[in-house]
Amino acid sequence: MRILEWDEFLNADFSGDGLSAGKSDGKTAMTIGIFDGVHRGHMALIERIVQHEKGYLPTVISFRQSPKSQGKKYPGDIFSFRQKMEFFESLGVAITVAADLTESFKRTSGAEFLRLLRDRGKMGFLAVGSGFCCGYHQDTDASMIREINSQNYIPTDIVEALKEAGEPISSSRIRSAICHGKLKEAEAMLGHPFILDVRDMQTAQTEHSGEDFLLHANAAGRVFPPPGHYKVLLYEKNNNNGKSAELQIEKGAIRLIAPKILSLREYQFVEFLDTINHD
Repeated sequence: MRILEWDEFLNADFSGDGLSAGKSDGKTAMTIGIFDGVHRGHMALIERIVQHEKGYLPTVISFRQSPKSQGKKYPGDIFSFRQKMEFFESLGVAITVAADLTESFKRTSGAEFLRLLRDRGKMGFLAVGSGFCCGYHQDTDASMIREINSQNYIPTDIVEALKEAGEPISSSRIRSAICHGKLKEAEAMLGHPFILDVRDMQTAQTEHSGEDFLLHANAAGRVFPPPGHYKVLLYEKNNNNGKSAELQIEKGAIRLIAPKILSLREYQFVEFLDTINHD
């Protein structure tokens, strides 16, 4: 999968630089969103573009940060950016355009944003969620997007939100479940276990015992279960076989409880299986 910054995307030649090699007419099948956690609803959108009947290049327009991330009460992202990109690639996405929410980007109208996708990105098909809006002050909703695209002969699928326990699945609901230690609820909405990317987390040792622990306060703004005792799987680099372990989440740190022989420094992902108890 190729990752383009927004400015790169605006200057990319989708028909002439190999981006669309083997694809019909050099066009793209697009979807748009933050896609934090890449939950079941997100995967339904991505499936639409990956399996598009005309074989257009599957392209995701996403963002490095949630617009909510600047808020004081925001608990953190479910996925790291790198983790999200790897998940996209595993689903068959060919190009991801990673936009930053700059002032100029936020002031772009919905109609202008769609024009850029059409003219610069060779958009030939678009799939969006029913609650999706874009543009300055969210000036363009899903029905307006479909109307604008229809005027340019671009089919648009509006996908209804999937539900879990009678309510629409959302990244906000999943973050709340994780924050409250409801890991099975989070997994049901995600469609996969909650997996914490610890590759960019600092590692330290206790002063007396030399025990390793992770300083999660510097974990690039990611969501964590509450303090407590958890069953997990630990994954090494390039190894899909996780090792069973138990760990303790404390204020500011993740500590390995059992087996003590393992060092957290060796691992890149922590898959949360279940809560043993909360502090």
